[in-house]
Amino acid sequence: MAPASHSEGDADGSLGLVKVVRVVDGDTIQVEGGEKIRYLGVNTPESTTKKECFGKEAAAKNREMVEGKTVRLEKGRRDRDKYGRLLRFVYVDGVFVNTELIRGGYAFAYMLEGSDRTPEFERAEREAKDAGRGMWKSCGYAKAGKLKR
Repeated sequence: MAPASHSEGDADGSLGLVKVVRVVDGDTIQVEGGEKIRYLGVNTPESTTKKECFGKEAAAKNREMVEGKTVRLEKGRRDRDKYGRLLRFVYVDGVFVNTELIRGGYAFAYMLEGSDRTPEFERAEREAKDAGRGMWKSCGYAKAGKLKR
């Protein structure tokens, strides 16, 4: 099945299947047609504007997981953020990318009001913290809560 283009997206605006043409950073991608997608429920350290501890690693992990691949986008409660990016849950080859970034210690769980995904994201973050994965080991975030959520 060929990836859906922007204009062929689902009626609810989820875009369905799309090809990732560029990874912007740890929690944002650009897909065919030019649309930028911001991952829902995830916040990674910055790697483009202001550099934050583990931002480069988060962007690299995101690139490894999705760049050049066809992903499935799922719409949440909000459609766009204040920058005009689509807000979506992202899946690649059956893997829930949002949760994997959190579980691997590449991202914080960004709590979503009223989302049924919040408990899953909280568990993944707790697991990463407890295991000392990624930024939780390298950056001292567990103690200081330094990253803007």
